[in-house]
Amino acid sequence: MVQDRIHKVLDRIHKVQDRIHMVQDRIHMVQDRIHMVQDRKHMNQDRKHMNQDRKHMNQDRIHKVQDRIHMVQDRIHKVQDRIHMNQDRKHMVQDRIHMVQDRKHMNQDRIHMNQDRKHMNQDRTHKVQDRKHMNQDRIHTNQGRIHTV
Repeated sequence: MVQDRIHKVLDRIHKVQDRIHMVQDRIHMVQDRIHMVQDRKHMNQDRKHMNQDRKHMNQDRIHKVQDRIHMVQDRIHKVQDRIHMNQDRKHMVQDRIHMVQDRKHMNQDRIHMNQDRKHMNQDRTHKVQDRKHMNQDRIHTNQGRIHTV
């Protein structure tokens, strides 16, 4: 009898122990799942950080390129400014050349006008001298007539 009771109690103890093991197994499974989820979370965080780092590196690269572009644009503007200055200087010189040419032409016109005036005056003096000679000839012929009479 006592032994039967002992066996029963032992059986119950085993059943409870079995249940305890089952629960412990379930607990371990849940803990394993928790660890897996945590591992995934950490991996995802690591990936996120890597991506952020890559993004920052790329932004830095972009900024460097933009800075280089601005430097080149500045150089281009300087050259364009120099070109414009040189064009302005060239135009000024051309204007001066035109002014000098205009003065030269005006002077040539003055010279021609003076030569024309000189020729006209020479023609006038020749006409006057011709008239003078004609008058002297007339006087001589008239004097000759007077003497013969």
